[in-house]
Amino acid sequence: MDTINLSQINLLYLMSIKEMVTQDIQLAQIRTGLSTELLNAVLDCSIYQLQELADSGQLVISLRGSEQQLIRFLEHRSGRIPHIGYLLSLLHSNEQSA
Repeated sequence: MDTINLSQINLLYLMSIKEMVTQDIQLAQIRTGLSTELLNAVLDCSIYQLQELADSGQLVISLRGSEQQLIRFLEHRSGRIPHIGYLLSLLHSNEQSA
């Protein structure tokens, strides 16, 4: 089975943002929660510059919402994403007790 590494995830995310911005910057801002300034900066980047960002060794995606909101969302969708909500709630419980 092929695995996707961090650089590939980052590049896919950045290219998706660039595509969204070319279609509708206001909708891209709503969907990503990123500022217009940052979205325009991504739009102005060449593929080489996006690849450099993607290869930074850090995840460039930032999930929106609080950890509790994410847990509730995943628990609500537990039929589609089995056990993830439960595992995240365990992780959250362990972090609170630490």
